Amino acid sequence: MSLDPIGKLLLDPDPPVPGLGGGDEAGQAPAPRRSGSVQLREVGTTAAEDEQAMLDPANQSLAEALKVMMWLLRLAMVVLAGLYLASGFRSIKENERGIRLLFGKIQASNLPPGFAWSLPFPLGELRTVDRAYKAIQIDKDFWVANATPDQSIDKLTPTESLKPGQGGCVLTAEGNIAHTRWRLGYSVEDVAKYSQNVLDEQAEDLVRNAVKAGIVQACAGVTIEQLLAQSSDQINSVRSKARQIAQDTLDSFESGIKLEQLDPVDAIAPVKVRSDFQRVVAASSEARKEVDAAKAQGKQKLLEVAGNAAPYLIREIEHYEAAVKRQEAAEAAKDSAGQAAAEQEAKRLLGRIEAIMSGDVVEMEPGKIEMAGAPEDLQGGKVSKLSGGEVADILAQANSYRAGAVSRAAADLNRFNAKLAQFNANSKLMVTREWVSAMNDFLSRETVQQIRVPNGLELVQIDTGPDPDIQRAIDKAKKKVESDIAERKRLEGLKKEQYNTETELQVHQ
Repeated sequence: MSLDPIGKLLLDPDPPVPGLGGGDEAGQAPAPRRSGSVQLREVGTTAAEDEQAMLDPANQSLAEALKVMMWLLRLAMVVLAGLYLASGFRSIKENERGIRLLFGKIQASNLPPGFAWSLPFPLGELRTVDRAYKAIQIDKDFWVANATPDQSIDKLTPTESLKPGQGGCVLTAEGNIAHTRWRLGYSVEDVAKYSQNVLDEQAEDLVRNAVKAGIVQACAGVTIEQLLAQSSDQINSVRSKARQIAQDTLDSFESGIKLEQLDPVDAIAPVKVRSDFQRVVAASSEARKEVDAAKAQGKQKLLEVAGNAAPYLIREIEHYEAAVKRQEAAEAAKDSAGQAAAEQEAKRLLGRIEAIMSGDVVEMEPGKIEMAGAPEDLQGGKVSKLSGGEVADILAQANSYRAGAVSRAAADLNRFNAKLAQFNANSKLMVTREWVSAMNDFLSRETVQQIRVPNGLELVQIDTGPDPDIQRAIDKAKKKVESDIAERKRLEGLKKEQYNTETELQVHQ
């Protein structure tokens, strides 16, 4: 830096202070002494400009540093924002379904397995619900006190009274008690309702309590015999009712839970009287078997007797009997018109019965009847050749006998007329010939033994022992009769087997 011509360079280590001794003329105290300094400035510049010139490099460095910091801060914010958004990704397992929330409200539910995204907390959330099948055993609430789950029923210890808190029972419709165990399974069907209304740790207790309420109500609607019965119909009735009640309870809570299975494991009477109940149940089961066997035998007998015509004959006979009763009632009431109508209806039905048994074409109306305790559907339309079994055989034999009786009667009449003519012509000869013919027929029998005695003997001793030849003939005839009986029984058995399977009806369109 250059100096001005008049020596602008100021060297002022101790600038003069006005007044005495450095003070002003008014005698004021002198100002404190400042340290010496040297100030250089260009000609024509002020102190402020010099200071600004000195600060420009520092300001520029600071501005550049601040700019770099801003870029770094922006980058960090972008990275943090990306990490925040990326935290919204979540994997949904195969047995799970996802729910996307936004500000606490469900935006999407039942999301399939895989990766899913939602706004992270606190803006949003992605929840998962396990839909896997879960099994529960109800083996203590209604079971014998102090019994272990795997203990055999035959080894249960009888108790004099119930022990609340240790064992339980169900009450049946007639006031008896019974012990029972169940197994069930459930899964989440509606994940939205489940996530809104059920906590995971409370789900099993909720299902268990709902099923227990259903079991109590279902068992209270049946007798103990029905509860202990082994027939599938009774068990299915109790099981389906208990399951329906439990499912309705879960639905009323909007739990989103579905019962997949509910089956009784055991159902027993109180242990102390269990043996008596077993005997009663066994007797009831045997009675049902006998009833079923009787119904089957009755149906079999009907098929053997009438074949496919049996259900139609039953219906027509019932209608015929009803018409006869109406006729009798009209006769008692002296209703001539009603009596005539009922009589006409009875004749019509009787004609239909005869036509059915004869195998003729008959116009039938469809309907249902009960045959041997079982419902039967009757086919409508024109049907024929229904008759079968013993009815058909009896009708065939009757027709054959009728035709044979007529022909035999005609033959007997012709023979009688011929013998009458012979008798009128020579009665003695005709009687002698008939006597000889009758004797020949009698003596030709296998069981007749002839003994010839010479004339003139006063005493004849006859051995009553049979002739071996005759005895052999008798034995042969006896065996033939037995063989014929056995063959007839065999044919009857084959005929019964024929009606064990239904034969198709011949329908005329």
